[in-house]
Amino acid sequence: MQNIILKNANIYTKAGKKNSYLKNKSIAVSSGRISIIDDFDIIKKNYPSAEVIDLKHKTVMPGFIDSHIHLLQTGYLEVHTNLSGVTSIKMLKEKIKRAAKEKAPGEWIIGTSFDETNFVEGRSPNRYDLDEAAPFNPVFLIRACTHMFVANSIALEIAGINKNTPSPEGGIIVRDTDGKPNGILKENAADKVYNIINNDHNIQKESLRAAIRQVKKYGITSVHDMAIGVKDFEHYLKLLDIYQEVLREEDFPLRISLGVEHHLLDDILDNGIKFLQGNEFFRQGYIKFFADGSFGGRTALLKKKYQDKEGYGLAAMEEEYMRTAINKASKNGYQCTVHALGDEALNKVLNIFYENNTRELRHRVVHAGITDDSLIKMLQENNIGVDFQPNFLSSEAHWIQDVLCEDHLKDLYRWKSMVDKGVLLAAGSDSPVEPINPFLGIRSAVLRQNLDLWPSEGFNPKEKLSVEDMLQAYTYNAAYQYFEEDCKGSIETGNFADLIVLSKDPFDTVLNELDQIEVLMSFVSGQLVYQKKSYEQGYQIY
Repeated sequence: MQNIILKNANIYTKAGKKNSYLKNKSIAVSSGRISIIDDFDIIKKNYPSAEVIDLKHKTVMPGFIDSHIHLLQTGYLEVHTNLSGVTSIKMLKEKIKRAAKEKAPGEWIIGTSFDETNFVEGRSPNRYDLDEAAPFNPVFLIRACTHMFVANSIALEIAGINKNTPSPEGGIIVRDTDGKPNGILKENAADKVYNIINNDHNIQKESLRAAIRQVKKYGITSVHDMAIGVKDFEHYLKLLDIYQEVLREEDFPLRISLGVEHHLLDDILDNGIKFLQGNEFFRQGYIKFFADGSFGGRTALLKKKYQDKEGYGLAAMEEEYMRTAINKASKNGYQCTVHALGDEALNKVLNIFYENNTRELRHRVVHAGITDDSLIKMLQENNIGVDFQPNFLSSEAHWIQDVLCEDHLKDLYRWKSMVDKGVLLAAGSDSPVEPINPFLGIRSAVLRQNLDLWPSEGFNPKEKLSVEDMLQAYTYNAAYQYFEEDCKGSIETGNFADLIVLSKDPFDTVLNELDQIEVLMSFVSGQLVYQKKSYEQGYQIY
């Protein structure tokens, strides 16, 4: 591995600390790690034959770490039918029709990221819509939240879902008045379909490669990934091989820690797979649990009813099972991460963690969407980190007030209160639910507005985070969640040389223009893994 020197860089050694700024310094990289940060002349004496990249005073920061992403599903956006811009069922059917023309009869059509709240018809698609669009192909659509799905008649038949199929624990098969499935599947009800798709290794490999190529464009050098929907151990073992194969083929442009669903806990333990087992590019991650679902699907579990009176949400698993499984995982040294969006779900989870009392494992909650003061206190006292998704606020702003009651709205996404009380926040995209770009997330959290700058003062404006808070959440805090704060998340000697070069300094950028900052170059272990084409003449190598 060649030694390199990044010359004439304006460096934030700790992205979340404005006072960590070093002007016009250079960084030496040796054996994939940062060896010296100093003046160029001093470094050059130590590495006289190193390749020199003159950055001409561009801003350099630690690479971003996405604390919550689904790489395979992110890849679906690139290689399957992307429905994120669809505004009607008519438009959706046209897209499915076009996809069907490119497929042989019987081939799967996968559609991703539809959002029926944007549809003029005001409803979700069903199997009849999909049957009309693709009568000879199995079709499976994944809602933007990844907690609701739609399958056509062929897909339902292949998966063995019919009138006599009961809704599984933690899932709902939505039915017509005659009891037949109408194609809408919520939460675990989609498992039977996922099991079929997960057995298609070509789909997985193609999707993973596409996702990695997208992620590295945005300065993300590490991800905390989750193998969503993989509940068969043989599928998981094959998936581990696929990840390592694709990383090798792509020349290791990304570091991945892969979490696994709780269904595979016994298999993981019986086969001796340890938490954080692996190498510096690919490691076994946490055990993932689900306490509830999403606001959009009305499956997030709430203490008070939804504003539109659609009940209190859905418990995704039995509380006693979750308690027993978390205790078992913890006793075997595994960090546990629980999806809990609603306040009732979060309350149940935090009580389990309190009883569990394994603070040293740095357990996490994903989302923690509704939090009153008592829940924030419980998070802090139990050393529970929060993987939060700042783009949720900007994407939900136009409809969430029609869904949640007033008490829930005032406690929604209280990120500043969490930081003030000492709760560790690590930022992630939850892609494909939200866009990958960290600067979109940073903008959302500091303005608490959508892209149209609404609401004018921001949603619950007292909960706005600072740019420093957000850069910390996307770097050091995310590294800390996986016990990697001594090798990632900051620019220090001995750390991995995972670095990004930016078009502008985030601290000198107007807040509503933060999302316009571009990543010009991205390095993993000192290897250039991404370069923006327009920047090819913006630096000098000698």
